[in-house]
Amino acid sequence: MRCRSLNPRLVVRRPLDRESRALYRRRLVAYDGGRPPRSASVQLAIHILDSNDNSPVFDVPRALGYEVNKSP
Repeated sequence: MRCRSLNPRLVVRRPLDRESRALYRRRLVAYDGGRPPRSASVQLAIHILDSNDNSPVFDVPRALGYEVNKSP
């Protein structure tokens, strides 16, 4: 009997935001469907990366600024 490898995928219901939660821990369980049925599990640590999805916020309005004057 030859065993075929499957490629599991994690599907989320909504986007994951690193600013609210950076780490999720889940348990993945695989079943073989045999008789007797057997299973194996593994603990997953899912680290969410920051994709810089939020625009920067500045304390100073854009109309205010500064100019560098280089005198010769």
